[in-house]
Amino acid sequence: MAPIRAAYLSHLKQRALAYRALSQQLQGRDIAQVMLMHHNLINALWLDDAIAMFRDMGWAITTPAAAYADPVYQLEPDRPAAGQSLLLSMARSLGLGKFDGWLRLVDDGDFEIEALKANAQPR
Repeated sequence: MAPIRAAYLSHLKQRALAYRALSQQLQGRDIAQVMLMHHNLINALWLDDAIAMFRDMGWAITTPAAAYADPVYQLEPDRPAAGQSLLLSMARSLGLGKFDGWLRLVDDGDFEIEALKANAQPR
């Protein structure tokens, strides 16, 4: 279980940092993010670990209402990206195309799955 836990937390951290960097690039500031976490076993197993990780990074946990009070959530992108974040839609509206780090935000965790497979190979 330890390799899966480590990959899970790494994935959450990577995405959170990438979206933070994108908010800085697009808005010049941090934007409160809303993290969608499905009701499933992996999230249930390590939700406390994920919250502790973000707090250890100096981040605060807030409510969706407080996050959505940010004016950025009132923007309507010209080119919504179905199933993706407001920030990715905003980046596309601004014509950023495939910016540095773009692939890791749309890869659905393929990078982490390949890393798990590589670590599972006999040595």
